[in-house]
Amino acid sequence: MSDGLARLPHDEGVATVTFDVPADESGVSVIDPIERRRYVLSTPSEVHPTPTDPADLAVPVDSAVTIETDELRLRSSVMTVVRNASGEMLTYVEFGSERRFAAGTYYVDICAPIKLYLLLDGPFAVSVHRSGVVISLDERSPVIIGGRSYHERPTGSLTVPDDPTAAMTALSHLSSALKTTSPERSFPTLRGHPPTIERGDELTIPDGIEPADTGVAIEIPPEYEYVYPTASLAYYLGADVRSGSSPRLVTDTGFEYSLSEANGSDYERAIERVLKGTVLLDCIVRTEGFYHLDLYERRQLEPTLPFDPADAYDWSLMDRLEAYLSVPYASLEPHVPKWPLTAYVPPTPRGIELLPFAVNDLALVKLPTEESSTPSDTQQTDVEWFMRGDEFVRSPADSTAIVTTPSDDSDQSGSIEEAWVGEDIPLGASKMTASAFRNRLDRPLSSDAISIAVVCNDDRMIEEYDAVSETYGDRDSLAFDIRSHERLDRSELAAVLEADHEFVHYIGHIDDDGFRCADGTLDAASLDHVGTDAFLLNACRSYEQGMELLERGSISGVVTLENVIDRNAIEVGCTIAQLLNRGFSLRGALDVMVRANEMLGEYILVGDGSMTLVQPESGVAKSNIVEPVGDCYEVTFRAHFGHIEGVGSAFNVHTDVSDCSYLVPGDSEPLVLDATELEAVLSLSEDPVIYQGEFSWSSEFIASEL
Repeated sequence: MSDGLARLPHDEGVATVTFDVPADESGVSVIDPIERRRYVLSTPSEVHPTPTDPADLAVPVDSAVTIETDELRLRSSVMTVVRNASGEMLTYVEFGSERRFAAGTYYVDICAPIKLYLLLDGPFAVSVHRSGVVISLDERSPVIIGGRSYHERPTGSLTVPDDPTAAMTALSHLSSALKTTSPERSFPTLRGHPPTIERGDELTIPDGIEPADTGVAIEIPPEYEYVYPTASLAYYLGADVRSGSSPRLVTDTGFEYSLSEANGSDYERAIERVLKGTVLLDCIVRTEGFYHLDLYERRQLEPTLPFDPADAYDWSLMDRLEAYLSVPYASLEPHVPKWPLTAYVPPTPRGIELLPFAVNDLALVKLPTEESSTPSDTQQTDVEWFMRGDEFVRSPADSTAIVTTPSDDSDQSGSIEEAWVGEDIPLGASKMTASAFRNRLDRPLSSDAISIAVVCNDDRMIEEYDAVSETYGDRDSLAFDIRSHERLDRSELAAVLEADHEFVHYIGHIDDDGFRCADGTLDAASLDHVGTDAFLLNACRSYEQGMELLERGSISGVVTLENVIDRNAIEVGCTIAQLLNRGFSLRGALDVMVRANEMLGEYILVGDGSMTLVQPESGVAKSNIVEPVGDCYEVTFRAHFGHIEGVGSAFNVHTDVSDCSYLVPGDSEPLVLDATELEAVLSLSEDPVIYQGEFSWSSEFIASEL
């Protein structure tokens, strides 16, 4: 490789990173107004940022400023890479080390919550320690700071008639969003958001939306049952989806691979294995490219691979795919990242509008079965349902049926979230709607403080109200605007829901008529517009009101299907508040609580589960699974999926025992640490700790156990 990051494209004009001076310290604040993220570079004395043309940098940035300083400090130990003037990687600065660089021009590549590049002249040094990252120059001199938003917008919109063949053409064009077809497309920031899809009378593909030319095709019968499950794989491979009598992968080189009998699997399972295996092996091969990281998964798999990753990096996508598919999936499966999402999409024309949003998360798309299970007696709901033609027939005992999604215990890399698409209410799964994802695309720019409203309309839940009001905003490096409300009437609650909040935490009662207020009930369906991005409706049977909020402007939320006990509701509400405040997505927060037996079955996720309230403190939201081993502790660090930290991201655990990176979402290898080592790691950030199945926080665990 010779031209470094300069050859990687970036969408221009999508989102503009801005710069400001912090009010309470010297330095520069870097602000992403789309993703509502803010990151501070501290300096020893006052600086005056001046605008700089981002075209002056040989790396992809949205905007840039120049300051003069002899030192910059970052508050978190994020991944830091030093590159030469052309963008070629020179070294990765490992945790606990310091590297010095001689005279010359360099880029310091910083994987912070906002992508940062520093352009400076040496000599200088970079050190990465528990307190963060320090860049020290030998003398005060100019430093250009470039920032890039991780935000992605769709590359346009396709119109598709109700015809499976037209749907196949549309799926073939989703790959137009790929920024590269090299192994680096395994980085989520280099995949790009696929174009959206709308139903219409005829197939319309706007100019400029051209599929990737990779020489790969997926041949399937032209039926929705075959078309929908191909969506993410077709996108990732840049494959042409076309008609064929039997499902198979083919390439222009003459290679063929059956998708109907591969490894004795059915069609959906074959698609899943090809997608997972290809992404995993791309993550391994890309370590020969722009980021030469010591990846744990490469360490484990390289001795068994029938090819050299260094050779494969320069092969065509077709040749790499053929080599990848020669590797038995059984050997890959233990190392596949924890897949974030499986979406169950009915094989009907309306399902296609949701596919681009599922594909953006590389979701596994599967078909729902016509079988349902009866919930427990406490759920008190009829669950009869079936499909007739293109329509769901609802339960006669309820306006909307409750259904269960199938689970597959044989898949060791099962999805973190299972999501249901359709009219009915899922059990054991979340609910996805296209409107929620479209609302995210319409989210306005904002550089203001993160706005959170806590509402308590039930005096018996005042304990939760007091606790969460103190929890939100407990992050020194971020700006918050926390507003607390008690005993609101209908007009007051309507004003809160209509206002532009990042999050509303509602505590109280909801019945068939809506939110119970001081002067009656407020039905969310009566609101013309909802301004809050996300919400927790900690009330009995809040599902219907949550769905109304999504239809009117919200992006995501947590709701209840049935009655909840006040004591349990308080515990759940407080824990969700703490997790969101530490940078977990709603999906990640519920995943932690389920794994720690803190999550009750009455709660489900609706909308876009990748939604985050604030940025993770250390680049990725993590939890720690700890078990005693004699006088020591076995600890596994789990990185959780977020809106930006998607499949293919990597994380480090910052210990003296492990010096490699791991894939996101997923677990580190189990590490054995003594009490001193474990305390040092846990004290880096306030993260969840699951110790012998019990949930706590880093500071609590250190105080009680170490």
